[in-house]
Amino acid sequence: MTMMISVESIRNEPGGQLCRTLPVEIPSFRMRGAEMEILEDSEMAFHVYRLEGGWYLMGQGDVSIRTVCSRCLEEAELTVPISFSEEIPDQEVEIRPAAREDRGLRPEGVVPDLRDDYQIDVTQRVREEIILAIPLKVTCGSECRGLCPECGTNLNREACECEDTDIDPRMAELEELKRSLSEGGGR
Repeated sequence: MTMMISVESIRNEPGGQLCRTLPVEIPSFRMRGAEMEILEDSEMAFHVYRLEGGWYLMGQGDVSIRTVCSRCLEEAELTVPISFSEEIPDQEVEIRPAAREDRGLRPEGVVPDLRDDYQIDVTQRVREEIILAIPLKVTCGSECRGLCPECGTNLNREACECEDTDIDPRMAELEELKRSLSEGGGR
């Protein structure tokens, strides 16, 4: 699966531009131990501008992802906004690293590939942007209560019978203060 933008129609038009909307066709991948599946309704809009000696590409869209909740391990869906821009030099023009930095181009990262047939392959750049946009902890909702750390019961579906009496020894003094305040020992 590749995401290709044909720029053949504006290759000889400095100042030319085109807009394309493409479905996000990125294969599922694993991240932090969870499967990340891009949903079929995800698409991105791309604007390409012909520059002297290169191309300017802007991509923007919302990508829907199906994965698992990091709290309760049930299915979770999230939508991440993707937005990027990149200057792509013509293949016969090479930009020195110092000039690349002066022009605001990132020396690292994935730069979309301009192929010999005047197609820009944005697949790897879109994949990189999706990975960067996924939060560290994905949840099925803000109200997710997760799993009981003792018995593993999904607390969103049912209450468990475990007692929560263990106090972290580092918090014992605060627990004693709380108890004394609630008994009227405070002012």
